[in-house]
Amino acid sequence: MRLFCGKQGGSICVFLTLILVPVLLFSGIIVDASRLFASKTVVSGAGDLAMNAALAQYDKMLKDSYGLTAMAKDPGSPQEQEALKKMFCESISARYLKHADSDDLSSVIQVSLAENGFEAKGVSSSSLADVNVLRQQIVEYMKFRGPVYIADDIIEKLKKLPFKNVTKQKIYVDTKTDYGQAASELSDPMKKAKESIDTQAASIGQIQNSDPAGMVAAYQQKSVFWLAAKSLQMYLNEEITANFPPDTPNEISYEMIGNYLDDSVVLTEGASAFPEDTYRKMITLLALDSWIKALELQPQTGKIITEENGFSSEQINAYNNISKNIKNNIAVMNRSHDQAAKEYQDGIKSLEKNADTIISAGNEAVKQLKKIRDKWKDVKKKRALYDDARTSLINAGESPGEDEEGEKIQINEEQLENQIALLEANTEAAKVYKENIKKLKTIPETLKKQQVSENEGTWLELNPASEAIQGFWTNHNILGDVGVPETSGLQNPQAGLFYQSSLENMKDESADTSEEGKQRKEHQKEAKEKEKVANEAKDKILNAVGNERNLKKDAEGFPDRFPSGLAKVNASGNTDQNPNTDTSDDNAAVDAAKENMGWLDSLAACLDSLAGNVLEQAYLMEYISEMFNCMTTVPEDKSLSGRSLLEDHVIINGEIEYILYGNASTATNKSIAYSSLYAARLAIDMLYVFMDKEKNAAANAIAGAVSSASGQAWLYPIIKYGYLCCSAITLAAQDTASLTSTDKNINAVLVWPDEDVCRIRFTYKDYMKLFLLISMMDDSGKNKMVARAGDCIQLNIREELSSKYTMVTLKAEVDASTTFLPKVPEFLGQSASTDNGKRRIKYRSVLAY
Repeated sequence: MRLFCGKQGGSICVFLTLILVPVLLFSGIIVDASRLFASKTVVSGAGDLAMNAALAQYDKMLKDSYGLTAMAKDPGSPQEQEALKKMFCESISARYLKHADSDDLSSVIQVSLAENGFEAKGVSSSSLADVNVLRQQIVEYMKFRGPVYIADDIIEKLKKLPFKNVTKQKIYVDTKTDYGQAASELSDPMKKAKESIDTQAASIGQIQNSDPAGMVAAYQQKSVFWLAAKSLQMYLNEEITANFPPDTPNEISYEMIGNYLDDSVVLTEGASAFPEDTYRKMITLLALDSWIKALELQPQTGKIITEENGFSSEQINAYNNISKNIKNNIAVMNRSHDQAAKEYQDGIKSLEKNADTIISAGNEAVKQLKKIRDKWKDVKKKRALYDDARTSLINAGESPGEDEEGEKIQINEEQLENQIALLEANTEAAKVYKENIKKLKTIPETLKKQQVSENEGTWLELNPASEAIQGFWTNHNILGDVGVPETSGLQNPQAGLFYQSSLENMKDESADTSEEGKQRKEHQKEAKEKEKVANEAKDKILNAVGNERNLKKDAEGFPDRFPSGLAKVNASGNTDQNPNTDTSDDNAAVDAAKENMGWLDSLAACLDSLAGNVLEQAYLMEYISEMFNCMTTVPEDKSLSGRSLLEDHVIINGEIEYILYGNASTATNKSIAYSSLYAARLAIDMLYVFMDKEKNAAANAIAGAVSSASGQAWLYPIIKYGYLCCSAITLAAQDTASLTSTDKNINAVLVWPDEDVCRIRFTYKDYMKLFLLISMMDDSGKNKMVARAGDCIQLNIREELSSKYTMVTLKAEVDASTTFLPKVPEFLGQSASTDNGKRRIKYRSVLAY
């Protein structure tokens, strides 16, 4: 030991040994870390390579046919998953990475795929079934394949159409027809008012021509039958003693008795005058009967009226039936009185009925005139709105034409109020008249309640009948306070100025036989026939459902596994949209035409939107209209990609219609498209006919003649507007038939029927483009159209777009081997490590086209 003391040789080795161990350990750690970083780079490259390989397998048919880019195969499918996994594993293995002068480098980077450590799949939100993805791809495709001039074609046409003031034009037509219809509503109360006034006038005339006093006097004369019957009964009952005539001698011979019995005392039914002589003969016979019966009571006399005394069998029979015959005559006189009382009361009731008619007709007339007053206020309001709309249109530079005098209907409100007052006065006067008439009606009942005194019973025997009955009425005050009803308060309602100026000359329109009236009916008939043809054409399309593909039934998974179903897009469009074909009268024709005017609001909104940025809207519209077929598509038509629009398409001649309306039945979609086209044409044709001066001149001639012939000036506007609406209906039906034809020579129709104003023509397909533009004015509409376009693409490629991904995601877990890192704990004096030296690398990445 001493030998080494104080010597310094070899000390460096000691320090070197101390330093070398940690340096070597650190170097090993650095090497392992480098290998891990290199492994991550390899794994990342392998993942990118695998995803690029998946994306490289794009769907060629989808690309060539529709310009859409998506993977041909679902990366999440087992087969594709295995292929990508194999490619990934080969990429992370270093055995294929060789240097010309070295051994395999796999010994440097030792990595292996962990168990269940690989997953590749498409990003769910990136499939073409997603509306936003499909919409973006369509726009990108159209930027390349759809030059701006193509997209702007329909838009430039729309900008050149004479629809600069379409909203004002629509308001003008709406307010004008509203005014006409409001004016026509005067017709019904006018007719009813005239009928009621005529009825009241007739009843007033009957009352004024009647003679209630004469009716009372006539009944008074006939009431003598009642007094005679009462008096005879008193004679018969011996309440009054019957006497022989004053000139009868004291001695009555058998001859005189025979003469009395020979006189006929049988009264006939229905005698108009009271038989005074017969009445007195009956009293004489009663006196004779009493005298004979008194004589026969004497013992020495015996029977007087016998054949032994020279009396004939007829005389004997007459004597024996005196009482019976008189009773029969009493019954006849009672019946005569009852008949007279009935005739009297019928006459009085007739006057009462006339009074009731005056009251009821007057009330009805007043009611109808007040309706006229109220409706006239509405007419004036509608007229003011129409005038404002017309002024606004003129100020906008349009020329709606002159407002004809016939359209400016007038009602004299002062005359109307005076007519109402006159009718109300007549009603009140009739009520007073009726009360007086009711009193007259009670006279027969009052008479029957009277009792005939013994003295009064002899009046007919002693006095002329007229004096007797007059005395009885006076004595019993039969008339009481009943006076003769006054008619001075009743005035002829037909003399009212309102009646004479507005109602007197009214006639039923159906009675019009003028040439203009015939033209009007023919015009209505033509419009009805044309619209009927249009309806039949629509029904023919709808009834072809058996020959069309019903997606709900025939397309597997429709709609749930289609883009529209995934996007929750429902069908749109009215499946029961038959045009209104009722042109039987002017109001019906106006209603039929006005039903479709609302479409112009959509058109106006669409035209307003064209002033902004509509490039995406235009691209989508152009893509849909050029990539899919419609009702008028023919085999020669090609898509933007140069392919047939009919060959290999599931929906034939109805894809655009499906995209617009979304019903499972192609026939239904096409019928809705037909109805929508008809509505569009009718709305435009309505503007045209109401603005066209020649059409208005013809309508004025018809309206002037017919309203004048019927005496109903207030019908002028509705007759004119009804005629114009029938013209529009006829034009719309003809235009729709031409547009839906596949004949290229006729299926392009002038948008504005006057070629001098605008020469632009639209085809059926152009209208479908317009409908698409209108439908895509907001994002919701765009998404609907794109989703349904996706449905058609899915049908035609026979694969679900939900499996057509534009993005792929890859997840991998790889184990990388290390040498030094597992030894560190042990070197540091810790217990033996269980670390196998493998480190897990997690890879996550997404890649898109």
